[in-house]
Amino acid sequence: MNIKILGNGYIAGYLGRELQKKHDVTTISKSSMNYGNKDVLHDYLSNQRSDIVFGAFGFTGKPNIDEAEHKKNLCWNLNVQDPLNVCRICADMNIPFVHISSGCIFNGYEKDWEDTDIPNFGLFDHSSFYSKTKHAFEMLSSDLPGSIIRIRMPFSGCRSERNYLIKISKYKKLIDCVNSRTCVEDLCNAMSLMNNDGTFMRRNIRQIFHIVNPNPLRTSDVCDIASKMTNSFKDAEFVEESILNLAAPRSNCVLALSKHPSIDNMPDEGYSMKKCLNRIYT
Repeated sequence: MNIKILGNGYIAGYLGRELQKKHDVTTISKSSMNYGNKDVLHDYLSNQRSDIVFGAFGFTGKPNIDEAEHKKNLCWNLNVQDPLNVCRICADMNIPFVHISSGCIFNGYEKDWEDTDIPNFGLFDHSSFYSKTKHAFEMLSSDLPGSIIRIRMPFSGCRSERNYLIKISKYKKLIDCVNSRTCVEDLCNAMSLMNNDGTFMRRNIRQIFHIVNPNPLRTSDVCDIASKMTNSFKDAEFVEESILNLAAPRSNCVLALSKHPSIDNMPDEGYSMKKCLNRIYT
């Protein structure tokens, strides 16, 4: 299978390495091709055999989503306009499109949020601009075929600044909540299995999948596990969100894992967390 991955960042790198074990994979950075230019993208896909396109790009902000509040045009272009353009072009060319998005369009603990639930932390709610853009893309592409993968707080066994474990190690004050998180290695393995079994190749339908590790931990539990391996987490202070100087509200919730054979075997969050921390700190 000839696979194109749009993006060359944190998750795109992991996904490319996993998929190239069995397929011909080309990873295309935004700097080398403007995904938002319809003619450029159409010409490329026309001239290059593409059995499936994965979108692993977007605006996340540095060091966090607060940056989206100050760079709204850039965030909108990267999280809405560009993936919408790719989705439309792929639909026109009958090429399956799989976009990695976010589950940070839900908030609260009244239930474990399922992939069929209506977002309550999105475009029409008191939410972050980042969350609004993620919901906006889903709404604007709702009549187009393709697959959306919702993940949350991705972590892995590398020292990337995008790694949730690296991020929280640098904060002295943290919010102690239970949150769904996604181990990137587990995500890519599940997506590879779904690709191989033909899940993403289904034509003319829209699919949404929640891919997170089951049995999510509290932030304090993560710090307790990590503090056994490094001093970075030992001095963390847990505070209420209201006293932090945040530019945008945060999503805190638990996602229900989508019902799919390739996702059912996702390891518990604690197991994958320990495995990743071990790679980073030992």
